Amino acid sequence: MSYVGFVVAMAAEIGIGTYERPYHLHRSRKEWLIVARWGAQGEYLTIGLTHSTPDATSAAPVGLTPRRTFLGIRVSGSDPGDDGPFLLANVLPPDVPVLGTFIPAQGYIRLLGPARDPCLTAWVLSPGGSLCPEAQSRGGHPGNSAAPHAGMAYYIEANRRYWAGEFLERAMAPLGAARAIRTPPEAAHAGLHAA
Repeated sequence: MSYVGFVVAMAAEIGIGTYERPYHLHRSRKEWLIVARWGAQGEYLTIGLTHSTPDATSAAPVGLTPRRTFLGIRVSGSDPGDDGPFLLANVLPPDVPVLGTFIPAQGYIRLLGPARDPCLTAWVLSPGGSLCPEAQSRGGHPGNSAAPHAGMAYYIEANRRYWAGEFLERAMAPLGAARAIRTPPEAAHAGLHAA
């Protein structure tokens, strides 16, 4: 079975906790993500944090750029058509490029829904501190300037939104041809997606 590669924008709700108590999420924030699945067997999944905030229903803005990026690697032995889980990488493998700054992390990413309209959940333990730009400028995580290198825990739920920069690959005949599928803006605003 083949996988479907994609680059899409997702509106995310990110629950935030401490590294020491990852099960206790004390606040949340919203952020646009750029999510991509790629690799010869669909073995890589990246989540790019854009530091931009989505509203409740709008399409993603055109100029989204990943600023900091998690890399997930599909669990070995699973079917290439399987949607996960993807284990987060603590070290960026040689010859694997990511856009933005790589964030070492532990945890997993799980893709959900049909390939044309993916959503995801992720549990992330990041020993390197906060993902929030306002906290990075202070050298730590929000509310704890005494612990500048303390890690953080994140629970991410994200759903695809229409984005002019998206790409969805359609699995084709064995010759490997692919074509992009784009959701019309009218359908995205109506909450519908192209079939």
